[in-house]
Amino acid sequence: MNERIRHLLPNDRMKIFQKEPFFEDAETVLTLLYQPLISIKGVAVFQALWKESHYQQPQTSISHHQMMNTLNMTLDDFYEARKKLEAIGLLQSYKEEGSFRTLYYILQCPYSAKGFLNDPMLSVLLEHHIGRDSFQRLKKRLLNEVNLPSNVQKRYPFI
Repeated sequence: MNERIRHLLPNDRMKIFQKEPFFEDAETVLTLLYQPLISIKGVAVFQALWKESHYQQPQTSISHHQMMNTLNMTLDDFYEARKKLEAIGLLQSYKEEGSFRTLYYILQCPYSAKGFLNDPMLSVLLEHHIGRDSFQRLKKRLLNEVNLPSNVQKRYPFI
């Protein structure tokens, strides 16, 4: 908590920006691939920031207290989730000091399922976290890899 108090208070303002449009499978990737690494709270914070970025006007901001109420989360939980999002590359944070402190949150596009699973660091972390068998099942499901028996000819789909 002491570390968080130096960096974030409930009345600090936030402005949220989405750098680029996300892939259509972003929610699936967040839930199935990122969540084991950043926790459900990390995904909840990311999704809340993502949705808020769609409605926030450029000249307005909200307080962290408002976001805490939306998420039903303590500021310490929000801060820990934010650090995980930053560490995994989903969020960049910048601070502006003035009459009140404003944090700028820039959401980074999550990898597509294929991009995530082909990233050497993320795929190894996920496999280590969920186990090899679960990782292989998840990879097969998300990449739609179909292993046909060797006696099946791969010529034409059925019409």
